[in-house]
Amino acid sequence: MLEFTARYDFIDCPTPEEHRMAYWEWGDPNNREVLICVHGLTLNGRSFERLATVLSSHYRVICPDLVGRGNSDWLTEPKYYVWPTYFADLVYFLQQLNLHQVDWLGTSLGGVMGMFMAAEFPQQIKKLVLNDVGAFLSQKSLEKIANYLLFSPKEFSNLELAENNLRSIYAGFGDLTDEQWKQLLNISIVPDSDAGYRWHYDPQLAAPFAEQNGITSKDIELWDTWSKVTCPTLLIHGENSELLLPETIEKMQLDHSNLEVVHLPNIGHAPALMAEDQILRVQNWLLNF
Repeated sequence: MLEFTARYDFIDCPTPEEHRMAYWEWGDPNNREVLICVHGLTLNGRSFERLATVLSSHYRVICPDLVGRGNSDWLTEPKYYVWPTYFADLVYFLQQLNLHQVDWLGTSLGGVMGMFMAAEFPQQIKKLVLNDVGAFLSQKSLEKIANYLLFSPKEFSNLELAENNLRSIYAGFGDLTDEQWKQLLNISIVPDSDAGYRWHYDPQLAAPFAEQNGITSKDIELWDTWSKVTCPTLLIHGENSELLLPETIEKMQLDHSNLEVVHLPNIGHAPALMAEDQILRVQNWLLNF
């Protein structure tokens, strides 16, 4: 059984309002080979614990908690829980840690940030791993995400209820073991003095979905961004995913000669990257490309 030990620290981000951004780190802090792992919409940096523990023998692995998640601060103005805020924070994050060249692994939202980063700063991102996200996000898939964020329970009277809800919402992660579900529960649910337990993120993350109807009323196309990504890229696809469609993958392959695709059967959105075979696929690609 793997032992999960990590260093914890934070930086102070100045905009759009001053806030603290937490991050977790595994491996030799002097290792020049750095892997940045950025989580999906409602998770946090510790969702990469298993992967980071394995890869820490090769990399300095750094996993931030995006603002409003995990140990990072909550924003007083929830309208700022949008892509430009996350991107600005991550750019500032790399600057403050003096990281000039890194490999990047992003799940869902974290993958979108990786595409933005690789397109905007092509010399900074050496290799990119996109976990079940691509250059086209359908209105249908975005609406499903918005609905669970807006309407799923935010508080739980006991851990059993919390775990049942977690397993339902994250069913797309695949056939996880009970131990893996418990680990996800441990990082996703925290005690609350009023309700008993709550999600480990600011419930106001849902505010932009409620206020900006356009985010779920149309498809989001990132083809211009993808066209600027030139680094070697691994695209991990949960074959049952509603977010990453086969036709999106085919078009992405036409636009990128350095794209390798891995299809994972019986998994939706998004592969948890907790199973040994998934971790080894990522490791082998990163180390042997």
